[in-house]
Order: sequence, then structure tokens, then C-alpha cells
Amino acid sequence: MLGSFLPKYQASWGTDLTYKGLKLHALFTTKQGGEFYSRNKMDMDFNGTSVESTVNNRNPLVWANSVNQVGNTNNYVTNTTAYSPYNYYVNDEQSNLPYVRLQELALSYHIPQKYYQRSPFGSLEAGIFGNNLLLWTAPSNKYDDPAEGSSGATQNGQGFNFTANPSLRNYGAFIKVMF
Repeated sequence: MLGSFLPKYQASWGTDLTYKGLKLHALFTTKQGGEFYSRNKMDMDFNGTSVESTVNNRNPLVWANSVNQVGNTNNYVTNTTAYSPYNYYVNDEQSNLPYVRLQELALSYHIPQKYYQRSPFGSLEAGIFGNNLLLWTAPSNKYDDPAEGSSGATQNGQGFNFTANPSLRNYGAFIKVMF
């Protein structure tokens, strides 16, 4: 596989909506394009457990509606050469994997000052949050989060996933205090 991991573009969109003391915060991120090597997919193909390698119950078959060109002419004949799904897909890795992610979502409530007016607090807000909540990927990507990497916190090995741990969601609660 040749190419660059650099996406054609990457973007984010976020918003904070407020109504009567309630605040909803959302942040979406996306990367579109770029090459990606997945060791997870390679391992599943090699082991024969990927969806693609189980086509036709792992028995050889002919590509549907395929043809072969006769020499250098404009004539074509129906293809009758069978291929093994396992042998074909064991060498086919993922590339150009666009995704959109719901990166952050938070719901909070600004507590009215009448409840703490005699305290040293200038403002109180309490809420819940979640990170890395949803991921939409290309239909061809059944195996990986294209943003995960195998090179630790530095993420210098972009575009390669050598059986990295899956991306994690996290949830929590917070209290924001201002004096």
C-alpha cells in the first residue's frame, strides 16, 4: 500500500446551547481521506475471521459479472477463473477511511445564585459529560477506529494500527466553582 496518511481535510464543529440555566455542549470531529494500515484487519484476514475472507463459505468462486480481455483487442470473454476469498483478502488492507466522531457531549445546569448567595462562590455549575461517544466510519471499515494509533501518547505513527487497544469512551460528572 502506497500513499499518505494525511487526510484531504479535517474539521470540527462545536456548539453550546443554553436555555434557562441548562447548557448542552457538543463537539464533532472529522477526517476525510488518507491511507490507513490496519494490523487488526490483517490478523483477521490471516486467521480467516474477517467478513471478507468468509465469502462463499470460504470456497473458491468466480467474481460476479467479471470478464477477461482477449489480448490487446476490445474483445472480452466471461471470466471463469475462481479465486479464494482467503488468499485475496489476506493481502488487502484498509485505505481512505473517512470518519465523523461525536467527540464530546455535556449537559450542565447553572445553579441560581439565590441558593448560595451567602457563600464565597460567585458561580456554580454542575453537569455530566461523555467523550468519544459515537463513531461513523465508511461502510468498508468494520475493524478499526482510524484515529487510534499504536505509538503511545505522541501519536507519531499516524496511519498505522498495529493491534492498538480500542479507543475508549469515558463518562463523568463535574462541578464548576467560580469565586
